[in-house]
Amino acid sequence: MPTERTVRLECGMAVNVVCVLGTRLTVDLYSCAPLKAYEYSIKSSSGVNTEILGKNEKLRNTLSLGEILAISGKAPSQEVDDQKVSVWYYEKGSDSPKEKASFLLTFVEISLDVDADRDGVVEKNNPNKLSKRYTLYSEF
Repeated sequence: MPTERTVRLECGMAVNVVCVLGTRLTVDLYSCAPLKAYEYSIKSSSGVNTEILGKNEKLRNTLSLGEILAISGKAPSQEVDDQKVSVWYYEKGSDSPKEKASFLLTFVEISLDVDADRDGVVEKNNPNKLSKRYTLYSEF
């Protein structure tokens, strides 16, 4: 199970979030829903995975207490805020959304890999990275 971080959605505005690849953002869709909201729909960019925990996601879902949206990234972002997840809330019997809330996402990858052979290229599986030892001042 990936590491999770809970974030809050705000109706009527976009929330900027930085997320580390391999982790998951969770959002309580019920707590930020406007009054009289009955259904919601979710749309996301191609670089984002979304999932309603414990439910089969449909085009429009009925809003209920404890409704959790999980968000994760597929690849590192090329630019700041280049991925987006939007949630539209609807009143009962309405086809037009009452309120919209969204996340502007930046996905980053964190790596402890180094340029072990000092050729200017960081390789993930360099066989030489286990053969070098460094101190604070010099290489052994």
